Amino acid sequence: THQLRDYDIEELQNLAHAFDYMGDELSGTIRKLRHQKAKLESMFSSLEEGIIVIDKKGYIDETNELARKLLGL
Repeated sequence: THQLRDYDIEELQNLAHAFDYMGDELSGTIRKLRHQKAKLESMFSSLEEGIIVIDKKGYIDETNELARKLLGL
């Protein structure tokens, strides 16, 4: 959220603007990802089925409350 200050040297000013732009884009991406995560968590927790998500190595990555109850986790 911090904007770089103005510079007298054109190359530094251009670089500062590029960093500001990248920071704005990154903030927007993070905001979108947080919104998507909250939406998915809400959907996941409201399912009436037990759900277990397993990663590529076969480890449990995520479960919803019903799955934890059924498995005694």
